[in-house]
Amino acid sequence: MRILKLLAIASVLFAACKNNNYIVDQDVRVPSYARFMKSDTPRMVVAKLTPTQIYIPFSITGVSSTNKDVMFTSSSRSAVYGAQYTFPQTHTVAAGNLVDSIPFSGDYNAFTDPSNSDTVKITISNQGSIPGCAMNNTYNVILSRACTSSDTADFHYINGSYPKVSEVKNVTSIDPISYTSPVTISNYTRFGLDSASFTLTNFLNKGIVLTVKMKVSNRYLKVVPRTYDDVAEGYTYEIRSTNFTRTFDVCAGTANLPVQVRKYPIGTTPSPTWPSSKEYEILISKH
Repeated sequence: MRILKLLAIASVLFAACKNNNYIVDQDVRVPSYARFMKSDTPRMVVAKLTPTQIYIPFSITGVSSTNKDVMFTSSSRSAVYGAQYTFPQTHTVAAGNLVDSIPFSGDYNAFTDPSNSDTVKITISNQGSIPGCAMNNTYNVILSRACTSSDTADFHYINGSYPKVSEVKNVTSIDPISYTSPVTISNYTRFGLDSASFTLTNFLNKGIVLTVKMKVSNRYLKVVPRTYDDVAEGYTYEIRSTNFTRTFDVCAGTANLPVQVRKYPIGTTPSPTWPSSKEYEILISKH
């Protein structure tokens, strides 16, 4: 009788294990995910005459016996898919492969200003038959185009907005300035063999407009002297060039502008002598 009871208990326990381990008994496999293999951000310089292409590697966490699709999306600040760059948004991974890559190309003609650059963020989508992993599912590529000799001679690229402005030197009577609005350059005009001029707006973050002359051969800049009355502040600002010259880099989209600045109460007569210590210089950048 005792043996029969033990057999009955063993049968119940065995049946319970079968029920609790139903998933295991079905031999279900862990799903595969796709992830990028690199964490760095390459800078892709788009060339004019030679095809510019890189390959972005990714891996699969599990082997499949059939072909599987991995899908990708992208986003950027201003670069447009199909114009500045392109890559396959759906890529088929062959059966048995654990490592693969997608080609990424840039279009030279889509970049007008050689100083322009943009970061393209590529994401492995969850829409494909192999979804993206929760980690390492994004990859960044910085896009820019090569600056050529014709670019450096085509100075109208200096026109544009320069949202990054920093004081390089301020040994004047004015307090340090934090630029809350961009400096802009416009109206670049070439005249003569070696001369040009342009307009610079928002100097000193006060909306002051300066006329700047340039020697084309060496890109040296000189500011046309002017005064500006800040009525709200009650001061006149006087601006003129220094004895030092600075230049701009059309390829990098940056320019240095050194001047002399002094201020005095509106309606008063300033000293006829400019102290050499009244130097002020800003570095402006498009990016």
